[in-house]
Amino acid sequence: MRLIINKNDMVHYVKLLRDEEKAKITRDRFNQVTIDIGDDETYYYENFFQFADLLKYKINCNRATETEEIDLVCHSMGGLDSVAAIAIDKEIDTTKTMYHSHLKGVNHLITVSTPHQGSPQAKLANKKIAKLVLHKSQYIGAQGANMSIDSKYMQLVNSLDARTRLLERVSSMHMFGGGSDLVVPEHSYKINTSGLTKINYTIHPVWSLATHSQAMGITQDVRMALEILNLLSQ
Repeated sequence: MRLIINKNDMVHYVKLLRDEEKAKITRDRFNQVTIDIGDDETYYYENFFQFADLLKYKINCNRATETEEIDLVCHSMGGLDSVAAIAIDKEIDTTKTMYHSHLKGVNHLITVSTPHQGSPQAKLANKKIAKLVLHKSQYIGAQGANMSIDSKYMQLVNSLDARTRLLERVSSMHMFGGGSDLVVPEHSYKINTSGLTKINYTIHPVWSLATHSQAMGITQDVRMALEILNLLSQ
């Protein structure tokens, strides 16, 4: 996820860790990266609402006022973090996860391979991933389960009220997806537009061969990067 704060020289990669000093990043002789977040509290996060609340805190610590204009470019669950941060007020959060007011001052919201309607593969994929990373953490598996179509978090961000608030609170929203993305298939990277007036969201054509991540992933596609840069320059 990138945070761009109203100045050409201020582009930030937002690390959703409560205490970045506790994270240890190592690279082995095969150039494989391992991240150990130690005892940072985010190790125990189980859903994207928790990351959304942290995102609001991290962004507001990096700008002068809550309404200073920003652009958000987000990949995968980062898009759900942003949507929840913008659309879900703590007063109406029935999950009782949010502690901060909704994120204000968002100009462009650009999501890439975000499971806006839930990921059909979330439970399965994250059970496999959980065995490989974060010390076989049960929590990353829970994060995946809570991105599935039937989770209470997905149902709340997909409510018509939440989707309406989202589009009222951003200047524009753009969604990108990959045609070969098994984690977030084509129908899922788009928000549910039923009941919405099409005034400030754009569903972009998928890049046919792009997978979810890694070498063939959509985030490595230069065409998409150029299109996003063009959107941010407007």
